Formats: sequence, C-alpha cells, structure tokens
Amino acid sequence: SHYNDLDDDLKPEMILHRGETDLFLYGHTHRAEIKRRKGVIMINPGHMSCDEHRGCPLTFALLDINKEDILVSLRQLLNDDPFLEKKYEKSSLKYEKRLIRAANRASFS
Repeated sequence: SHYNDLDDDLKPEMILHRGETDLFLYGHTHRAEIKRRKGVIMINPGHMSCDEHRGCPLTFALLDINKEDILVSLRQLLNDDPFLEKKYEKSSLKYEKRLIRAANRASFS
C-alpha cells in the first residue's frame, strides 16, 4: 500500500494474504529481485529513473508466459544479457490449479 491509496483501492497485502494470485509485480524499493513467498512469484523490476541516483543500475523485467511455464528475466537497460533469470512451471502454481478445478466443475454443470 501507499500513502496516496484511495479507500476503495485494491490492497496488495490482502490479495497476497488470501492467496488470490500466483504472480505479483511490485516496486517502490527500486531494487530488482525475483522471489517466491508462500507459493507466489514476486517480481520487482527495479527502476528506470535515470534522472535520480538510486544506488543500483537501471533495470526492467521481461516475462515470457506460455502454456507450461513462466520465465522471468531481470535485465539492465544497456545490457542485453539477463543478470537474473528464474523459470517456474505453471503446474506448481496454486491459484492456477484452483482456476482449472473451478473451470472443470463449471463445465460439468
């Protein structure tokens, strides 16, 4: 959450707490990272603010999502090679499994 959030804005903490997502992108710290917490893939792409000194390189994230897996790459702005890359099988994602089960139940109704 942020100081300028409105009362009816979605609260990221609640979405994470209730397990309503498999993938969560966030920022604010400006430090690029990929981590998994309680089954949720959490991605901070870093920052692209070249006019401000942040103490870390200019970075961004690329997500390649296909039928079987998700590939997350963190890259520096002026370097084509990823400095951090992680691959996750979609079959290991909790929320995706719940959506598939719900869709299967609905198709039998």
